[in-house]
Amino acid sequence: MSASSTFSAAPRASTVWRIAIGVAGGAVAIGAAFGVWFVGLDPLWAIATVLAVGPVVVVLATVGVHDDAPWEPPGRETPRGVRITVAILEESLSACDRLARPTTLRQLRAMAIAERDDLLARSAIVRRMRALLVAELQARGLDATNRTHDPAVIALLGADALTILQPNNDTPVTTAAIERCLDAVERLGTEPQRSR
Repeated sequence: MSASSTFSAAPRASTVWRIAIGVAGGAVAIGAAFGVWFVGLDPLWAIATVLAVGPVVVVLATVGVHDDAPWEPPGRETPRGVRITVAILEESLSACDRLARPTTLRQLRAMAIAERDDLLARSAIVRRMRALLVAELQARGLDATNRTHDPAVIALLGADALTILQPNNDTPVTTAAIERCLDAVERLGTEPQRSR
């Protein structure tokens, strides 16, 4: 079979398909008209049915139906390495800010979107921040779980450190609190450690 016969066969098959759709559509229109007449309506209603169904069938036969799409949908690139970590951190920080909003706003948003995902995202970043702060405090001889060390923790890292070390819904963790704690940790990293 030559290439020219292959190309001529495709339009021929398309034409045959459209003729078949037209014949089937005409049969459906005549059947609908008979059904309208059989139910007991006037013959004018039967003619109107043919006139209503006919153009729809002609449009369907003219437009045609294609099985395969003319283009492939673009593939979605999955971020890898550092980029996916940054995306996760951004989402976690956004979740922290959403959960820090006033209760009324949170309840209004919770009607449309459940807070479960935000709570999971916030807990992930708070866990990482808590581990970082605990390591810094332990390097300076302070115990994060000991409440008597709270004044020393506030003096070293600020009041936001307590919010991260002891998170609850009354004192929510915000992006600003995390930024201030990171700044404090960075500042402590540049200062020489005092011997106790």
